[in-house]
Amino acid sequence: MANLIMLNIDGQDVEVEPGTYIIEAARKLGIEIPTFCYDQRLKSVGACRMCLVEVEKSPKLVASCATPVAPGMVVKTNSEKVIKARKSVLEFLLVNHPLDCPTCDKGGECTLQNLTFQYGPTVSRLSEDKFRFQDDPNQKFDDIKLGPEIWMNKNRCIICYKCVRIARDLAGGADLGIFQRGAFAKVDIPKEIKYANEFSGNTVENCPVGALMSDSFRYKIRSWLLKGTDSVCWLCPDGCNITIEHNQGRIYRHQSRRNDDVDMGFICDKGRYGFDITSHPERITVPHAVNGDNLEKVSYDEALAMMVHRFTEVQGETSALLLDTSLTNENAFSAADYFQTKLPGSSIAITSEIELNDIMSYGHLGLSVSLSELENADLVIILGCDLAVEHPIIGLRIKKLINKGVPVYFISPRQLYLGRFNVYNIRANYGREFRVIEDIISLRNGNDDIKINKDIKEQLELNITSAKNIHMIAGGDLLANPNRNKYLQSLFELGKSLRAKLSILTTETNYIGIGLVGRTNATFEEIIEKIEKGEIKTLFVAGGDPVNVYPDRNRITEAFKKLDYMIYWGAFLNHTARLATLVMPSVLPTEDNGSFINVERRLQFLDKSYSTPKEITSLIKLFTDIKIELGGGLYYSASDVFPQMARVIPEFNGLRYKVSEGHIFPSVELEASDNLKALDVKPPPDYPYVLMFAKNVYYGASGMTSKSNTLRKLTPSQKLLINPHDARKEGVMNDSKIRLSTDSAAGEITAIVSEDINQGELLLSGYSDENPPNKFMVGFNKPVYAKIEKV
Repeated sequence: MANLIMLNIDGQDVEVEPGTYIIEAARKLGIEIPTFCYDQRLKSVGACRMCLVEVEKSPKLVASCATPVAPGMVVKTNSEKVIKARKSVLEFLLVNHPLDCPTCDKGGECTLQNLTFQYGPTVSRLSEDKFRFQDDPNQKFDDIKLGPEIWMNKNRCIICYKCVRIARDLAGGADLGIFQRGAFAKVDIPKEIKYANEFSGNTVENCPVGALMSDSFRYKIRSWLLKGTDSVCWLCPDGCNITIEHNQGRIYRHQSRRNDDVDMGFICDKGRYGFDITSHPERITVPHAVNGDNLEKVSYDEALAMMVHRFTEVQGETSALLLDTSLTNENAFSAADYFQTKLPGSSIAITSEIELNDIMSYGHLGLSVSLSELENADLVIILGCDLAVEHPIIGLRIKKLINKGVPVYFISPRQLYLGRFNVYNIRANYGREFRVIEDIISLRNGNDDIKINKDIKEQLELNITSAKNIHMIAGGDLLANPNRNKYLQSLFELGKSLRAKLSILTTETNYIGIGLVGRTNATFEEIIEKIEKGEIKTLFVAGGDPVNVYPDRNRITEAFKKLDYMIYWGAFLNHTARLATLVMPSVLPTEDNGSFINVERRLQFLDKSYSTPKEITSLIKLFTDIKIELGGGLYYSASDVFPQMARVIPEFNGLRYKVSEGHIFPSVELEASDNLKALDVKPPPDYPYVLMFAKNVYYGASGMTSKSNTLRKLTPSQKLLINPHDARKEGVMNDSKIRLSTDSAAGEITAIVSEDINQGELLLSGYSDENPPNKFMVGFNKPVYAKIEKV
């Protein structure tokens, strides 16, 4: 540790590390220096001057947020000079600030309000009219729309640069900037663009005034009427900590709940704005039962009686349970426990986009280090993983490494978002990515005869030689790859050669948790096969939308039609629910207590925001009601289930509900496999292209996010990317409609001509109800070949 520096602040001595700003040294003593622009997570700019302090022997006041400490420094934070300066800063800020606090969204939580009350002038000396920004002379209102979700009132802005730094440092773009100078300075965007990125909502939350607003919250409710409930985001595996702010059973917004071990207080827009799923008008609130060809409403007691009757007459061997990855651990355990104990011999599997096998288990999934430890890497190799989409918060930490100058390599058949920054991109052919890994192994062994670009090869060799803490991260593209096992074998060998830490990241929320507590004895694929053979006749679907997830939409739809009886527990009458015999309304995670295990295998707990009607149940409540009817034992809540999990599930032994918050489950290292033969990914003449698939950041949670009106506004429309060489050959123009056909389906899609993919490959990016990606797929880890025609 570096030698500490001693200084004196307001008569108190304090020791801090070199480079610490005065404002942080003061906080260590419990002295709060007021500020608008400072945020320790962002680069300091010293813009607002509210944090001015007096330093002995300094000719003028200094900005405590931008002045590092020095040995023997004597600081006064509340001297007469400082008090006068603060009052002056506030007076200047208020000179042209509109007096619209009664209607401003920030009212009640406004930093300018609070600091004016505490430090500011009590009267204004201004007698002239306030200056007002007007983009249009006919403009009656000051609010203007910057993008699909973000609004701005330039007259409220105090030029603190927070939003500019968040847009630049988090999202990595230069969308927001300061335009003009002096009294005319304003935050704005170039006229030709709309402000939208996966972290745009953080600008609103961190704005100290009401200059930036969210369309979904703007002018809806006053902040002091909201009740906050601590929770965890359930829309991706990163597990960001959030506060759910609600009133009378309606959620109004999600705010970050800073946890530096997980999210650093920043959340992506999917987690921030996906809350309106809970109040979507299509949400089912009462049970439905099939009557002829239709689903009709029935009472909860009638539906419960139907379930009890079915469970008493069915045999375990002919029953199955599908667990969605958005379930809490306690809900999944309750359902699985019932099937194991009351229906012995039943099959239990996870509804998932990936299938595990004997080469890879649940123990192999997740970060091999904690999220915070990831920032200690001095070399990162990312393989088949679009972090900005699959894991936005891990993507943030990788951006921090990039900004620090840490070498980061992306190996992928397509251009990834983070690959546009100051990184090294190694473009591979789809299905042959493992050959790049083999080339790196050869390079490590002294063989220069490899196909990697010469400049990248030389730099890679230098970086590998000098690096002491290498991390390799693999993700969704690898897990779905037709040569996944060969890929994994190559990664194991490379990791051993480099002494690197390997992380294999799932794209689904609580996949690791469900894998641990769900007591699965079958795969999703095996469930479908057994249904097709007539071996499974009764299926309970616990959440999600398997029809929208299984990588062969037609096959799973036809399989479900063969069932004698299907019970669906979920929030919407989705594609799966419409094939069910009985539909039971479900709580969503924001309305429930329980726990999740995130991508770093961290145990986190969430609290219920508000109570739901009797008909909208958790799986714990539903199976408790069934047991009551059958005279069995009872669980009442997640806190009752957790001790039972701790007794039954070895990994949970010794853990306690809420007390074990933050526990990280150990991961299992990948083991060597026998020499595996690679599948030759080679399109036939009739379908000359390899079709790849890519999600966007706003689509996830088994398609549940499509029920968020806000996220639908933010979601880019579905596109098919085609290489310019292939576009010329096919006569396809940019933004033209084409017909995409595979062996299983066809559909019309807008084409985008792009260098982001290789010749001979197509990329279907995003989701649409007309062309869901799994409509074109042909099974787990199977290559999809396609052809295109002009419409």
